[in-house]
Amino acid sequence: MVKVHGESIVVLPKSIRDTLGITEGVLLKVRIGAGKLFLKLLELRQRIWSCVKGLGSVEETELEIDREE
Repeated sequence: MVKVHGESIVVLPKSIRDTLGITEGVLLKVRIGAGKLFLKLLELRQRIWSCVKGLGSVEETELEIDREE
């Protein structure tokens, strides 16, 4: 269970973040369907495209590319 905090911030539990590799700067795609909220980790290619469109951090994406190489 998660709680919505001020400014409509939703905090994911550390155990979930650790399991999925969610760290600061990671982009998540948000989708709503059938009365449910879905979060999906964006693949590296999608994160790069998001940076090109101004939706993500170029620096974090460059670091991620370096780590994956």
